[in-house]
Amino acid sequence: MEDEINLIDILKVIFKRRKIVVWFFIIAILLGFLQVKSIPKEYAATVVLLPISDSGGLFSALSEISFLSDSAGKGSLGNVLAVLKSRSLALRLIEKEGLTKVLLKKLWDEKKQAWKTSKPPTQEEAAMFLSAMTKVDVDRKDGLLRITITNEDPELATKIANAYPIVLGTFLSEQSISANFRILDPAIVPKMPLAKGSMKKMLFMGILGIGISVFFVFALEYFQKMKEELFF
Repeated sequence: MEDEINLIDILKVIFKRRKIVVWFFIIAILLGFLQVKSIPKEYAATVVLLPISDSGGLFSALSEISFLSDSAGKGSLGNVLAVLKSRSLALRLIEKEGLTKVLLKKLWDEKKQAWKTSKPPTQEEAAMFLSAMTKVDVDRKDGLLRITITNEDPELATKIANAYPIVLGTFLSEQSISANFRILDPAIVPKMPLAKGSMKKMLFMGILGIGISVFFVFALEYFQKMKEELFF
């Protein structure tokens, strides 16, 4: 019975201060909306590669998918993945395509044609940025290798995605690494940006606003009772 009474008292307090709760909720939703709008749009461009085994064509390449559970990463497909995730390939791609200024454009002054920092950034820093925007996936079912580049500029993302296999092929040949692949689907310029999860973020902000408002309401109620007890 006491729990029921306490619950009723709580609901009474919330109902009494319902305008505050509503205003907190609205403000929180608006803040969530502004936060979502402030996030830059990002686009993803994907190039699809078909690994080919030296020994037995596609079917042998598919059998090498088992390397995903092997820390050694054996097989031609394992070689391709290891190189794709290497810093050496990222540096080669940056140098070939002249991507340092493009990737670190926030540090580059286009008008003055000079870096904004006292010390010019290195290709190593650009490589770290490139690695962060690159995702490599292998489909266990069909054995296809997908390289996805995510960037605010859809054309840049597409350019980098399509350049990866070319630089990869040259690098593998130069290093005498046994691995063959074909470009099954080149990347095309994405028209639609990636989903930001706007509704989830706004819903989270709304719930957070309600929680803060309830705390504020009970704090307000508590101090009001304390004031009444002191002066009356």
